Amino acid sequence: MTVRDPLPQTSVDPGPPRRRGRRWARWGLLAVGTLGALLAAETAVRLAVPVQVGPVFTEWDPVTGRRYKRRFAGTLTAPEFTAECYYNSAGRRGPEPPSSGTGCVLFLGDSYTDGVGVSNGEEYPALIRGALERRYDAGVVPVVNAALSNSGNGRWIHELRGPLADFSPRLVVLQLFRNDFTDNIAEHLFTRIPAGGLKEHPPRPPGLKRRLQPVLDKIPGLNSSYLFAFLRQLAGSRRSGAPSDPQRSHVAARLTFAIVEEALSICRARSWPTAIISIEIEGEDLASLRALAGRFAAPIIEVQNRAARADLYYPVDGHWNQAGHRFMADLILESWLAPTSRYLEGL
Repeated sequence: MTVRDPLPQTSVDPGPPRRRGRRWARWGLLAVGTLGALLAAETAVRLAVPVQVGPVFTEWDPVTGRRYKRRFAGTLTAPEFTAECYYNSAGRRGPEPPSSGTGCVLFLGDSYTDGVGVSNGEEYPALIRGALERRYDAGVVPVVNAALSNSGNGRWIHELRGPLADFSPRLVVLQLFRNDFTDNIAEHLFTRIPAGGLKEHPPRPPGLKRRLQPVLDKIPGLNSSYLFAFLRQLAGSRRSGAPSDPQRSHVAARLTFAIVEEALSICRARSWPTAIISIEIEGEDLASLRALAGRFAAPIIEVQNRAARADLYYPVDGHWNQAGHRFMADLILESWLAPTSRYLEGL
């Protein structure tokens, strides 16, 4: 019987496992290098760059483009402050909104009125609320803070025509800051018609950053990252102050005053008294604002800039500190809401 040779043994090529091992090693080195670079960047930002760290407090709104999240709380941390913030069921900073027809004092404005840099209860509308409650008991003169940080004035028109109309306010306070002129063009909620008046536009649809926000909000620890806050700040930064181009500056000013005039007109038509707070608006723009306020018999407080009252501002952030909010609350209580004020008649 012929015995056949067994099948030759095939040797295993040791090459592929070694290549796979080298590949995993390269991925591992890449991961370690990336993590190290991120940690280095995080440390550098913490040490060298003043940023505000915390969650995103706003969400997209189909009417005005942005609004505060409802029933949302978070902590905003910066080199100069730590602020605890809470927004009620209407997306307003403060207690739950009053019932309709209560004759509240209504504040509309931006980050200065919202109170960026101070905790709930330390922003000047809240200080005014506390003073009025001590004077007249809680609920007699409600205070509604309808401000929105990093916003222009076009939102006011939608708010006064819509959700704020039921409050029948005894006083509407409109706070303006110098960068409103730029913001009103950027938001594009209204444009000015050459013949006079305003043309309304729908808000721009949410961009990629806004669409990704619900996902990013769920990543543990991301909102505590200084590097992420810095990148978010870069992506959402806007130019402050008046546009540098003279023609664009002229267009921005005319649009802003047309929006403010419409807001004042809405209040006048409904017999709501108005007042204005002007912050760092100067020159011809301030003269135009004074003239507009005079036409509507709206008293105006012109807030001194940081150079004149540095003690009221955070040096780097630029918003009012606790002293600044106390100063503004006392000024409004003394100027407009004293016991003998016409806005508080009958109390």
